[in-house]
Amino acid sequence: MRLHRLQLEAFGPFATRQVVDFDLLSGDGVFLLHGPTGAGKTSVLDAVCFALFGQLPGARREGRPRLRSDHADATTPPRVVLELTIGGRRLEVTRSPEWQRPKKRGHGTTREPASTDIRELVDGAWRVLVARRSDEAALLLHDLLGMGLEQFTKVVMLPQGEFAAFLRAGAQQRAELLSRLFDIDRYAGVETWLRDERQRLTRLVAAADAERDALVARAQQAALPVVGAVAAVAGSAEEVALADPPGPRLVEALSSAVTAALARARTDAAAARQHAAAASAAWRAGEELSSRLLRRSELLATLMRLDADDDRHRAAVGRLDAARRAQRLAVILPRLADATRAETEAAALVHRRLTALPDSLDGVADAVGAPDPGAHLEHFEALLHERQRELTRLDDARAQDDELHRLDDECSALRQQADDVERTQSELSARLPVRQASLAELRDLQDALLARASLLDAAQQAVDAARAVARAADEVAECARELTEHDERRRVARDHELQAQARLLDVRERRLRGMAAALAAGLAAGASCPVCGSTDHPHLAPTAPGHVDEDQELLAQEVVDAARAAREDAEQAHAVVAQRHAALSTAAAGQSVEAARAAVAARERELVAAEQAAQSLERCRHELQTQQAEHDTDIEARQSAQRRRDELRARLEVLAAHRDEVAASLARLLGGALDLAAARDQVAAQGDALHDLVDAVRDLAFARTRADDLRAAATVAATELGFADLAAAQQAWLDDGSLAALEETVREHERLRADAEAVLATPELRGLDDAALPDLDAQRSAVEQAERCASEALRTVTIAQQAHEALLELTEALREHDDVHRELRARHRHVDELSRCVDGTGGGNVRRMRLSAFVLAARLEEVAVAASERLVAMSDGRYTLAHSDDLAKGGARSGLGLEVVDSWTGVAREPSTLSGGESFIASLALALGLADVVQAEAGGTDIETLFVDEGFGSLDDDALEEVMTVLDGLRSGGRTVGIVSHVSDLRSRIHQQLEVVKTRTGSSVRHRSGDGATQVAS
Repeated sequence: MRLHRLQLEAFGPFATRQVVDFDLLSGDGVFLLHGPTGAGKTSVLDAVCFALFGQLPGARREGRPRLRSDHADATTPPRVVLELTIGGRRLEVTRSPEWQRPKKRGHGTTREPASTDIRELVDGAWRVLVARRSDEAALLLHDLLGMGLEQFTKVVMLPQGEFAAFLRAGAQQRAELLSRLFDIDRYAGVETWLRDERQRLTRLVAAADAERDALVARAQQAALPVVGAVAAVAGSAEEVALADPPGPRLVEALSSAVTAALARARTDAAAARQHAAAASAAWRAGEELSSRLLRRSELLATLMRLDADDDRHRAAVGRLDAARRAQRLAVILPRLADATRAETEAAALVHRRLTALPDSLDGVADAVGAPDPGAHLEHFEALLHERQRELTRLDDARAQDDELHRLDDECSALRQQADDVERTQSELSARLPVRQASLAELRDLQDALLARASLLDAAQQAVDAARAVARAADEVAECARELTEHDERRRVARDHELQAQARLLDVRERRLRGMAAALAAGLAAGASCPVCGSTDHPHLAPTAPGHVDEDQELLAQEVVDAARAAREDAEQAHAVVAQRHAALSTAAAGQSVEAARAAVAARERELVAAEQAAQSLERCRHELQTQQAEHDTDIEARQSAQRRRDELRARLEVLAAHRDEVAASLARLLGGALDLAAARDQVAAQGDALHDLVDAVRDLAFARTRADDLRAAATVAATELGFADLAAAQQAWLDDGSLAALEETVREHERLRADAEAVLATPELRGLDDAALPDLDAQRSAVEQAERCASEALRTVTIAQQAHEALLELTEALREHDDVHRELRARHRHVDELSRCVDGTGGGNVRRMRLSAFVLAARLEEVAVAASERLVAMSDGRYTLAHSDDLAKGGARSGLGLEVVDSWTGVAREPSTLSGGESFIASLALALGLADVVQAEAGGTDIETLFVDEGFGSLDDDALEEVMTVLDGLRSGGRTVGIVSHVSDLRSRIHQQLEVVKTRTGSSVRHRSGDGATQVAS
């Protein structure tokens, strides 16, 4: 990587455009970057980092740093342009950070997003690789550089001050820096996986222990209900052993104790069952005696109750005899009762019908109070005939009344029709203006839709164009993914080529080392040596292990050639995809997929609107024709309604005159009556009432005659049966149901007495005169107590049986649990030991080194070897750096120690014992060595531009001269070294200089050479 040109504008302290020409500065291979404090020396280096990585190095990127210069004009955008060569490709990177620019209209500012552009110089012309895409630029630059910002700042910009701290730092601080520079993710992943696996297995073992403890706890819980029984069997609760040790032995002890308790509980249960059976037998015998005594008492009480009821029994016997004699009148008495009831009902009916007649009728008032309404029968019949004649006259007038009603209905119908026609005419007149307005609106809508529908073809063309751009944008995204894949393939091909070249170099080196043995193998006794010409060969070089011959070297060269061809194919394929990506980007007009799809959606909405307008236009035309036809129909209907209304009015006048003539004729027939129907209903009602009254009077006369005849016959029959009169016979007579009930009462009394006397005479009740009533409550309590004891004993057996069975199952479960988890516990012990070893906390790892620290220690050892090559030259052969993995003090982690070996004294010293100048030399050597190792780790990218930052002021003249000699050595192969320093002596030693000058309006840069000063940019 070589820097050619850097351009800054509105960046950091630089307000105006500044240009740094590194090609001009690299004329001597080394240049000095100097200037007063705060002028912007570091900002120049920051600009390089920002152009390549979009970030500032170190602590300067914390928070949200202000990259835009406060001295710059408000409208000037901040920009950094870096032109450099990477891997033989000349690139130009233009990067702008996010900033707030003034709004073009109004006041305030608006956010301008960050952007990155990359161009490549191909065949003398600049070709765009990345346009305003910072993410794509980051991928491209990372693939080309092979390192990140953290590594870049340690390889290209050597921060001597940080390496001085690194030289004196502890193991943890060194690990933090080295882990940022070297990829140890794989080893850290191994640590993490082992730690996670250990934690997972620990959780599984803990879960298994918890399950085991749960089984033991269940065994203890199962044995708890019979602890008392176990203690009683064993004689001491201590033999139960419910506490320690928890395990199968405890469960077996509990099982034995519960088995003994189960046997004792079964014996107790049998005895309790026998005692309960005896108490139950005694209670049943007491219940039987108590029942017999209670039965005897109930029978004696029944006899006493029957004795007290004898008088009423004798009266019932007398009533029964009279009723049986009255039964001989069973035929005549019911008939007499029916006749008497019919006479009463007929008299009541006559009275109701008389009172229902109006008092205005002649003779009605006199008949109501008369003892014999039958005397007025002829008068009522005369009134009935008069009402019948009146009804005939009113029926004659009904025809004319019907004619009058028909005429009234016809007039009403004609009047309703006329009103309906007139209302229809009014509605049509009111609807015509609305219809005319609607027609006007439809005509306007038709014109508007016609204008919108005319845009349909243009909208379709716009949609086709937008879809073409969207397809190109989609293909750009897919092509970008392909380009990324080809980038990765190209990187892999380059890595394979580098690895093949490394193997080829190794094979050649081993062949050269074995060249002496190859020559020795061709020597013969007395033959001359082709090297020295001697014929004496006392010490022939032996063939070393791993000797390489010419064929193997040719094979390694073929692998390199194949890898180079694969790399060239990958680069060619990448170039094809890149050209296709550029063509698609041009077709997509720089639009993103989202923006292109949004444009398609907008054009499609416009097309849909035009299509909908065309469809709506057809509907509007149809609606216009329909409403125009309806409007013409309404006009014709309104004229027809007017003619129909005039016709109906004329007919109504003729019909009304005829109706008046019929009404006058009917009034003459009715006389004073206002309504024919009411008059006829009144006459008909009076006629019906008089007819019903005449029938009722006739029925009353018949009922009275029949009742008198039956009453005389019944009186004669009662006297013959021994009754004093008819009333006595009627009082003694009972219907069949009452007679049967009385007979049952008499028989029940006699039956109860006979049954009670018979039962009292039985052997079971004869000898109980002096027997005492037993205490059943006491006997029942004794039975319940015995049954409770038996139930308790049975429950104890059940509990003991359940505990016994549960303990047997738990014993087997514990054995199975231990068998299942035995392999898990062994794996846990193995993984735990391995994880602690890798983690540096155990497992025989006496140096307490993590696996990742062990890998970093190997890298640190390489760094120490590379740094010692520089340190020996800069310290006049006195000092070298050595890696140390000695145990740290206080049990701290080891493995990343550094020692300074003093060849003059042969003593290894701590870096902190070096003087200020010696510390600078050692830290600079460390920085250079670390840069070499990181560069090799990053894929061997050639670093042709280096920066060394500060620290030269602590050197004396001799040391400075030695350091400058080493730095001159860095220029080999066209490399350029930039030194950032305030040391004035360096200005006389280094001819090419870049001076940073600060002013109140911002900083600027100037190029100074041995011939004078030249202002590079302003």
